[in-house]
Amino acid sequence: QRMTRYLCKLASVSLSGYYRWQAAEEARQLREEADEHDAFLIKKHYDALNGKAGALVVKMWLERENGIIMNHKKIRRLMRKYKLVAT
Repeated sequence: QRMTRYLCKLASVSLSGYYRWQAAEEARQLREEADEHDAFLIKKHYDALNGKAGALVVKMWLERENGIIMNHKKIRRLMRKYKLVAT
């Protein structure tokens, strides 16, 4: 624990913040896997429209074709993360 305390001090991170970050590892991993799955669906519709689909068009396609309701902000975030830019 002394080493952890020392390293946290070096990094200017609180001890409780470090332990909270450490405990949330599994939740971060699950969120990342969900993001990858959702990004796959977004990319499928993005490619079907030859890259001419923005976040709102993808949102409508997801609802119409797959029956999936996804927030447009999430779609924008994932498109930015996976570098899908509408032309």
